[in-house]
Amino acid sequence: MDSIPTVVILLSLLFAAVEVTGDSGGDGRAIELMSTVAEQREFDYFALAVQWPPTYCSKSTKCCAQSGCCRGANSPSEFTIHGLWPDYNDGSWPSCCSGPAFDETEISTLLDVLDKYWPTLSCSKSSTCHNSKGLFWAHEWEKHGTCSSSVTGDEYNYFITTLNLFFKYNVTEVLFEAGYVPSNSEKYPSGGITSAIENAFHTTPQLICLNGALEEVRLCFTKDFKFRDCVADSDCPDYVSLPEFASLATRRTIHIVNLDPAAENFDYPVAMDIRELISLDDVMEELGLGPNGGLLYCMEHLEENLDEWLTEELENYMEDDYLVFDCPGQIELFSHVPVLKNFVEHLQRKNFNVCAVYLLDSQFITDVTKFISGCMASLSAMVQLELPHVNILSKMDLVARKRDIEDYLNPEPQTLLSELNQRMGPQFQKLNKALIELVDQYSMVSFVPLDLRKESSIQYVLSQIDNCIQYGEDADVKIKDFDEGEDQD
Repeated sequence: MDSIPTVVILLSLLFAAVEVTGDSGGDGRAIELMSTVAEQREFDYFALAVQWPPTYCSKSTKCCAQSGCCRGANSPSEFTIHGLWPDYNDGSWPSCCSGPAFDETEISTLLDVLDKYWPTLSCSKSSTCHNSKGLFWAHEWEKHGTCSSSVTGDEYNYFITTLNLFFKYNVTEVLFEAGYVPSNSEKYPSGGITSAIENAFHTTPQLICLNGALEEVRLCFTKDFKFRDCVADSDCPDYVSLPEFASLATRRTIHIVNLDPAAENFDYPVAMDIRELISLDDVMEELGLGPNGGLLYCMEHLEENLDEWLTEELENYMEDDYLVFDCPGQIELFSHVPVLKNFVEHLQRKNFNVCAVYLLDSQFITDVTKFISGCMASLSAMVQLELPHVNILSKMDLVARKRDIEDYLNPEPQTLLSELNQRMGPQFQKLNKALIELVDQYSMVSFVPLDLRKESSIQYVLSQIDNCIQYGEDADVKIKDFDEGEDQD
């Protein structure tokens, strides 16, 4: 099944588009599994794998609620558990041994701890041993935990054992104390990292790297959890990085498309520009039209040339490219004429998922009448475009007294009505009531604040848009984003 591109439309508006592909969950080890349910034998030793999230997350371009890569300022800032794996001395390992299927209720008291120290770092559902997809923890228990049950016991004790080892042998603490701290500019000797762990635990770790960055540290144990050597060697270069988290937003391939024929200057590169097709200045000069009439003429000209100009331009972009269509701010284009509605339908015929992002200046939330006006303008665009809608209060970084606007972020309809009645004459009370009921009925009184100074704010807005356009929803069937063997084991 082909991936479906997605488009986000920013109103005041703005459009954006993305071609959706998926991440796959996976293995992390390149050797083919050697032992299955049909041929189980007793394993020889344990490997505790802890991973460095910023490196692992660099493989993903998707954001979703389940992924630890997408938590902004709350993303993991230390090594997290990848798994506790039973292994053989010949380099192979058992997999999917006989035992009960994963039962989340068995570890219900551990869920908060697991989510923090053993999070999934993928948007795709992990494969289990019962021909299904499920939680990352289900994958770890069914694939590895069942094969170590002779030592670790049942599901609950498998996770407890792994957590205890992780806390007892704290790789993050050892490396940070030795001066190996996250940096996007420093390179560290891999031998020094190995020596720091050897000095702390008196064992030689196995280091796994990705594109010159430390991705994973593996500590190996006997069955009674005493250190021993790992079978495989480290694969890291002489000098490695320990990167800091980079926003998923910055790792996406984003293209800005200008649909405003009156635009002048941009502080960012524009991939497609309507002014290459037609400009407002030329229309006003040649046809003698005013600004509003000229703008409508330009947009109608765009509509007439969708198949030639737009379709040809869109062919230059690949899957996973995120297209943002920056639209003119005149509300008439979204509420009175069908130009942009037809534009959206053209994108949808080209298999783009589309959503509208309505940007309301934060100044509107200091005055209830302006706030309702902004809500109604957004509602008119929603009704006309018939798209999933994300409403954003922009320029929150410029608001001096944020307490003044908290009541407007998710206000009570009756509170809005009371404020309106206080500011307007009694003859408008029925109109005020009708407006508030209309806004409430269409759930237009909820806005997402955007503060450009805070990465967590940007990430949250992005997650709302991703949810609307189902960005990454086909992740479980697409595997080419990762190299073979790079699944989260």
